[in-house]
Amino acid sequence: MSNLFLKFILFIQVRRAPVLRMVLWSLSLFAGNCALFAQTQLMEKCSPALSQAVQQREDTPLRLALVVADLSVFRQWAGREGLVVLADYPPANIILLEDRSAHFWDKTLPRPDVLFADFGYTTAREELTVPGHNLFTNNIRLTHTLWPDLDGSGVTVSIKEFRFDSTDIDITNRYLPMAKASPTLTVHAGTMATLAAGAGNSDAAGRGVARGSRLLSSNFAGLLPDTGADYEQFQVRVQNHSYGLDIENYYGAGAVAYDQTTQDHPGLLHVFSAGNIGTTAPVSGYYANVAGFANLTGNFKMAKNAVVVGAVDSFGVVTSYSSRGPAFDGRTKPDLVAFGQGGTSEAAALVSGAAAVVQQAFYEKYGQWPASEATRAILIGSTDDTGAPGPDFESGFGNLNLKKAIDLIRHHSIQTASVGPGEIQSFFVELPDNVHEFCATLTWNDPPSLPNAPRALVNDLDLELIAPDGRVWQPGVLRTAPHRDSLLLPARPGRDSINNTEQIRLDRPDGGFYELRVSGYLLPDGVRPFALAAHWDTLQFFQWTSPEGATLTSGETALLSWQTDLVTDPGQLSWKPVGHLNWETIDSAVDPRMGYLRWAVPHTFTAAQVRMRIGALEFTTDTFLISPVLRLRVGFNCPDSVLLRWNAAGPDATYRLWALGNRYLEPMLHATDTSLILKKSNFPQLHFAVSAATLNGNVEGVTSGAPNIAAQGVGCYINNLLALLDDDGESIRLTLDLGSIYGVNRVFFEKQIGGDWQIIRESPPPGLQVQHTDLLPQQGANTYRARLTMDNGGTLTSEPVVVYVAGARNFLVFPNPVRPGQTFSLLANTEDEAPKFLLCDPLGRPVLEQAVENFKTDLIIPALAPGVYGWRVAGASGKVLSA
Repeated sequence: MSNLFLKFILFIQVRRAPVLRMVLWSLSLFAGNCALFAQTQLMEKCSPALSQAVQQREDTPLRLALVVADLSVFRQWAGREGLVVLADYPPANIILLEDRSAHFWDKTLPRPDVLFADFGYTTAREELTVPGHNLFTNNIRLTHTLWPDLDGSGVTVSIKEFRFDSTDIDITNRYLPMAKASPTLTVHAGTMATLAAGAGNSDAAGRGVARGSRLLSSNFAGLLPDTGADYEQFQVRVQNHSYGLDIENYYGAGAVAYDQTTQDHPGLLHVFSAGNIGTTAPVSGYYANVAGFANLTGNFKMAKNAVVVGAVDSFGVVTSYSSRGPAFDGRTKPDLVAFGQGGTSEAAALVSGAAAVVQQAFYEKYGQWPASEATRAILIGSTDDTGAPGPDFESGFGNLNLKKAIDLIRHHSIQTASVGPGEIQSFFVELPDNVHEFCATLTWNDPPSLPNAPRALVNDLDLELIAPDGRVWQPGVLRTAPHRDSLLLPARPGRDSINNTEQIRLDRPDGGFYELRVSGYLLPDGVRPFALAAHWDTLQFFQWTSPEGATLTSGETALLSWQTDLVTDPGQLSWKPVGHLNWETIDSAVDPRMGYLRWAVPHTFTAAQVRMRIGALEFTTDTFLISPVLRLRVGFNCPDSVLLRWNAAGPDATYRLWALGNRYLEPMLHATDTSLILKKSNFPQLHFAVSAATLNGNVEGVTSGAPNIAAQGVGCYINNLLALLDDDGESIRLTLDLGSIYGVNRVFFEKQIGGDWQIIRESPPPGLQVQHTDLLPQQGANTYRARLTMDNGGTLTSEPVVVYVAGARNFLVFPNPVRPGQTFSLLANTEDEAPKFLLCDPLGRPVLEQAVENFKTDLIIPALAPGVYGWRVAGASGKVLSA
């Protein structure tokens, strides 16, 4: 064959030289096209960011996340190649390893079992730290008031990021220790844990959404899910992810992994913060350079079965920094929004806590824990529409409303079922004649798509609503073209072929039986489970959301808020103390559509109510308390007893003392005074709080902060004795701070003179602070102490304090004489930058030299012969300052 080929080439060379050039050019072109085709195939296996980096062909270290066909086979090969494996997630065949770019390009990426490659990350960025706390915006406080037993009991909430402080008293005895928790402790992680599930022991701001849930800290190193064994062992049903990366608009390894977890653990719900770069434009992908859209932070937020949460302010308006959708393939993101004045981290934590409460409510009604698709349907199906009507890429499907979510479970409709290819499942809902808004939400958990797929959805279900008269409604569908104008357009009814959440909202529908149809449009995996939630509000609806369950601070501005559909007439807002007949006007012409009003709360202590009158209708709040903020202080902390005191709430107030029990603050005793002395044998706790109530005890306010009595810097009556040399250097001012004067007979200031303590002042206690000035301090050390004599005959003495006085010469050496090896001290009151102390023998020769850096410098006499030695202090220039 080779000889024939050689003869053919020679023949062409002789007879057809131009033909030879054409053949060789064709072969070269074919080879080049083959190489280009192979290179293109390799690039298609890389994420956009990685494909740009590897094309540079520089041999640099890479940390990679790979999706492979067979994890065990690939691991064996990686071991032979000397690659360092950092982590893996076997359910999705994902491996995190270290490689070099040349080896990756030439050997790793061309392997046919490498399906996808991306940069691997060992950690992410926590989203913005949270400065605020608000449980009113999403009707969380109202839910606590209406259903105090709904607190997330039975649910484990995992906080996946750095570690929170498990000793925080708002988490006491609800923390589950996990070996894989991060070694790094951060305030951000503690804030997320508190918002999701804080008990409110420390103070009112420490109360989270689900104070009954268990808490787990999981390290987000590697950014992969926890193992299935961990999820099962700790019974994790909600995992919060308040962190992000850069904008990554593609379906990558993170999205694959988290979508896989919901296939393996159907009850597990992942909650991600959307990100805090809402005005940023992505630099790559389908939505490149579209400012203010498609800027979710991290490809794991492209997962279909997770809830991605944006942020609103206290008025339900989406914040400018809250990251927007759509997802890379046009899917609606975020899924919903929640209060997040300090960032979407806060919003996600509130939704995680809300999910725990929803799961508990579902369990109590149906006797089983919900699948995560049902939790999603309830949370999304009970939101308040905000922004543009229907879904949008700023607020998703709406603003979290926990009260409506519980209403949906208890009084409305939640269906879980399955549908096969071409099948239709029908459900019927009877609506009354006075419905203001009807909302139906369909959700299903979808298996992972192939990484880098242009569209993530695998199984396509459809939702339709059929009215009694035969009219048909379809879900709201958004335009997804990569143009700002298109992305801002409101949703319009249509068939949704990209989302695994579909929602139909209907304003003022007629009463009657409505049919909800769920059909299996495209189901390559066969039968697919789903959840369908239906909720409706009635006309002439009015709901107070604040101050329900709150204590309003007297003399400060409070936010009164409500929800209503009564928007045609102005409202009249008024208040009155309970027991009074007359209402006092707050505002005579309130626009009900505003939903809130700021009220300057009167300076008073009283139980009160607020009333809204709209036309002939009146809506009155539950009774709440107006009170100043209570602040508990420690008066003294003795070995056998402790004095607690607090400011008075009002002349008619009574008080209740609380102490930290096994998990929560527990009531101890009632008091009418503003101080208590507790015997530690009866009250061994370290944390106490106090609350105020009306004289009859019918209305009680929130508890004060609960400080650790051992960490307040308060001693047994004597908090602190301070002695300061006055600026003129000729007198010493003594200040004694007392925690209490209860039982104190007399106060003594004493000075040590000649080895004895001599009284320099004696008086009854004039108050919690006692002062005295010593006008005749001596050169050198002046030592003082305070002594208390008690009514019971006891005596308390402070620790001694020492003040050194250099005298008129500004320099002093003491003691004098001094023995070899003994320490002596130099007091130097000088502004020279680098003074030196020199000790000289009788001939003037230095035998000791030392820099003087402080007002008091301690020196040790070297082994010298007995005799008289001279000293001097010289400045940086050599000038003698003193001798």
